[in-house]
Amino acid sequence: EKFNNALTTTGSSYVEIPFGPSPDEPEPAGGALRPGPRGIEFRFKTFGMPNVTTDARFSQSLWNITSSNAGGIIDTMAVVLEYTGSAGTNSGSYSGSITSSYEEWGDVKFLAADSAGSMVSASVFGPYFDGGWHSVLVTTGSATQWNLEVKNKIYSGSDGTQLGFQSSSVVSVEENDWRHTGSLYLGGKGDNHVIGVNGKTYRTFSGSLQEFR
Repeated sequence: EKFNNALTTTGSSYVEIPFGPSPDEPEPAGGALRPGPRGIEFRFKTFGMPNVTTDARFSQSLWNITSSNAGGIIDTMAVVLEYTGSAGTNSGSYSGSITSSYEEWGDVKFLAADSAGSMVSASVFGPYFDGGWHSVLVTTGSATQWNLEVKNKIYSGSDGTQLGFQSSSVVSVEENDWRHTGSLYLGGKGDNHVIGVNGKTYRTFSGSLQEFR
């Protein structure tokens, strides 16, 4: 028998994780920064589609990274979830019209600050509000190119789990990498549980998280 543990949040809690280069890495010559992590992977599950009239779960932070510079503590990167479907609406206005086929869909976005302080993003559109688990992987092979990949698995009684959805997106960001020391907030941290990124607000995540690494 298998047991899976998960962190379940309701929009008011997060986990703070020290983030930055390993102190065991040798100091590079010439004053360069030690290399930081090359990827972050985790899984998330929402509570399903938000209520279009009463729910605040349209824009949420899955994690955000803050670091220190001359201007103080700033958000340098984040992975956010945006609901773009039409929960409770139909595909047409006529009697008997079916429910919209994209009502469970939304965007997972990777946001990163460039050298000018503006946020650029990679985005993947998928069925994230179906109540199932979705895996997110953010990787970098250099200091300027980042890859966002999202996938899920669906259960099939005939042969176990099968890959149900997979998509990826790439973004180039000048002079932003993971070599600076800071904190990663799993679930998202902000004033009054609201994270402001690039002029838009994201609430602390409501749902379940697991397998962060």
